[in-house]
Amino acid sequence: KPTVANDDIKQQQQNTIVANNNAQPTSTINGNVKSYGSKTQAQMLATFGNAIQLGAFANPNWSLLNQFASIGKLITYKNEKGLNVVWITGFSSRAAADAALQEVHAKPGFQNAIALGK
Repeated sequence: KPTVANDDIKQQQQNTIVANNNAQPTSTINGNVKSYGSKTQAQMLATFGNAIQLGAFANPNWSLLNQFASIGKLITYKNEKGLNVVWITGFSSRAAADAALQEVHAKPGFQNAIALGK
């Protein structure tokens, strides 16, 4: 049977893993889009929890994407294929992301956006 001390150590180890997974922005694009450099989707979900993926772009049109800044925080990272994946973040739950997704789908060209998270 595990002891309280062992449980505390396991929790500390888990907290360290979570802290190490938290991505930090490397730059800001177009004034308000935080860039996180090369990451995986799993690393980004570990940091943000819930998001709407607007798409993956070789050359994002930041002025077009800025229309979504009113919905949440815009972030980007480079995926394994070198594409700029653009997310809207700041949702407290998957249900909140799903609700905001309707507003995203109403914009021309973004009907394929998807909600991510648990």
